Amino acid sequence: MKASWEAHQGREKVQEGPTPEQEQEAPQDFAAGIDSDALSDRAAALREGREAEERHTAQKAAKEQERTRELERQQEIEREAHRDRVVRKKLIFDLRCMSISYK
Repeated sequence: MKASWEAHQGREKVQEGPTPEQEQEAPQDFAAGIDSDALSDRAAALREGREAEERHTAQKAAKEQERTRELERQQEIEREAHRDRVVRKKLIFDLRCMSISYK
């Protein structure tokens, strides 16, 4: 238990943040090592990649909508064909019934 307590106390010391002086120095040190042209190029590349992905997603959605519309057209054609077959069968049946009744 004593070892756990010591380990716990040791973590607190390790987790302490930088001092205010260290915080003020860190951004300056960090900024000194950055190549602004490379950073701009990378940002532009990321932006272009994101835009390309958005265009691809939009194209994919448009294709999916077109497939959906085509499927709906095919289903309507099939419904009309089925309705025509039913009407034709009924008409044939009625004609047969009429011819039987006249004989």
